[in-house]
Amino acid sequence: MDDFLVIGSGFGGSIVAHKLALSGANVSLLERGPWRDSLPTRSMGIADRAPFPQGSKLYSHALRTVHLPFLPKKGLTVNKNGLFEMSFQKGLNMVCSSGVGGGSHVYGGLHAKPLRDDYWDGHCEEINSRDMDAYYESVLSRFGSRIPTEKDQVPNTTEDVFADTPELKKSEATNPAAGMLLPKVPGQPQHVTQSDGVERKEVDWGGMHFLGSEDGAKSTLDFVYLAEAINKGLKVLDLHEALDIRRISEGKESRYEVSVKDLRTKKVRVLKAKKVILSAGTLNSLRILFQSRESGGLQGMPNLGRGVGSNGDCFGAWKLNKQTGNDTSGWVSGVEFSEDPMNLCLLYGPMAGIDQLKVPAILKRKLSEYASFTGMGEDVADGLAYFTKGRLEIDYNASNSSIFSDFDKAFERIKGITGNKVSMFSTPLTVHQCGGARMAQTIKDGVVAYNGEVFDNPGLYVCDSSSLPGPAGSPPSMTVAAWSSFIGDQLLKSGSGSAVKKTTRSRSTSRSQRAGRKKQTN
Repeated sequence: MDDFLVIGSGFGGSIVAHKLALSGANVSLLERGPWRDSLPTRSMGIADRAPFPQGSKLYSHALRTVHLPFLPKKGLTVNKNGLFEMSFQKGLNMVCSSGVGGGSHVYGGLHAKPLRDDYWDGHCEEINSRDMDAYYESVLSRFGSRIPTEKDQVPNTTEDVFADTPELKKSEATNPAAGMLLPKVPGQPQHVTQSDGVERKEVDWGGMHFLGSEDGAKSTLDFVYLAEAINKGLKVLDLHEALDIRRISEGKESRYEVSVKDLRTKKVRVLKAKKVILSAGTLNSLRILFQSRESGGLQGMPNLGRGVGSNGDCFGAWKLNKQTGNDTSGWVSGVEFSEDPMNLCLLYGPMAGIDQLKVPAILKRKLSEYASFTGMGEDVADGLAYFTKGRLEIDYNASNSSIFSDFDKAFERIKGITGNKVSMFSTPLTVHQCGGARMAQTIKDGVVAYNGEVFDNPGLYVCDSSSLPGPAGSPPSMTVAAWSSFIGDQLLKSGSGSAVKKTTRSRSTSRSQRAGRKKQTN
């Protein structure tokens, strides 16, 4: 039996698993997706790797699962090694990713704190924004994040593109730090071997980072956190999907049994742990919680499914001006209006990676004529998640949140300033879905307490975006990471994970993982 079983390897699971493994606890981490084939994972000795959907693999490995009302209740899985999962729901469409490292493979490397400085205040007495600052600084430091400067020579920044448009300027407040390995010599990216032996290549600003970072230029969780944790005994079970969680009461104590499907063999087995940490991402964590309650494995959770939000995500395609050209290299930078700035996070960026897409030339030329305006902000997050006959359903009404009309106004202003329209989706699309298992002071208002523990299922924790107290209003990856790191500390303070002696089984597991690395083929 493990001390901890962590479900999901995104910004929640990887970071708490790392902290607990380094404390000496026996920790297993389940991930339904595969290890991705990249320069860092090859240097780590990971033998079984799946490709990113790049080059000829675009059509075979882009889509994992799609959810639509007329499809099977668990969705239609196209390829278990696919990168993206898409869910089309009432009023909101959602995209998430699959693989060891979770969303860090497909995120833009945008590292930022919440839009509001008091984000963590007023929810639980035991947690506040001032104390959480240290956790943000810790994860930002480990990722090596920093805001690029002129010396980094990033092409197509806000200052470059809108140099002759004084109405639009760089936003210092929302300009994100880069979760990228920036070149020591700007313009001359080199291969780097880190002190831990992980190999990477410095960013060249024209790569396929939204389809994964094959060269490791983007900082991803698989090597930033999991590499060290594996060396300390963490067992990572990739292509293992958690189906159901069952609480077993033993007097005042509890333990948990998790039904797990090995996606390679299709066999289902039961894993046992003293504590379970659920961090499978909003949609999959909610699905597992609902399923487990329906099967009788978990009890209570009266507020499960309430408060689902989109983080105000708004994506716009902007036709480039003639003087701007169609250079698709670069990264995002914050932008705001010189007069009457709006309280939202607005980012400008080129369509980086278009040149490398294996699509018809005419489509590639068309795409290269556009750049993006990406918006985020605080929606009211009043969506509801249901579980009907084994199917997770979301009901979301964007008209309840003024942030979307704010973006309509912002994009109209951009059209008036530049002369070119910003095209948007008619139904909001989010890659930052959150809520449904909210953190709160009591069970009357949420699902988990300040430390991520489910109120009426002690020993079960939720530490991904589903348990955040609300939308961050900015790229939320660092907020989930800080939250997970905080939860890890609470577990260690309670004596759950510190100074736990390794068992013979975990030592043999570590040896088997090392043996597997020797079989690596580059």
